[in-house]
Amino acid sequence: MKKFRSTIEQFVKELKLRWASIPVKKQQRYTLSFFSGYALLTVGIIFHVIIYQTGKPSENVRIEKIKNPMEQIEKRKIVLKDSLSVNLKNKFYERDSK
Repeated sequence: MKKFRSTIEQFVKELKLRWASIPVKKQQRYTLSFFSGYALLTVGIIFHVIIYQTGKPSENVRIEKIKNPMEQIEKRKIVLKDSLSVNLKNKFYERDSK
């Protein structure tokens, strides 16, 4: 893990040195071009989501009453047990009453 961390730190140092060696005007042009690309991509995604996807009506969505899933299960499969009729104690674990 230490070797991996030192490799990453060395790579970051090299990138900082390469960036510092570029003239300031070129750094400003790179920064402006990356920001412009990011802004253009953001505007494009916002346009696509808000105007394109929400603008056209979807015919696939149907509004219906919610159905109870228990009605779909066959009545004979459901066996209701009263909790009072179930013997929760096991004779093996009970104490002898003497």
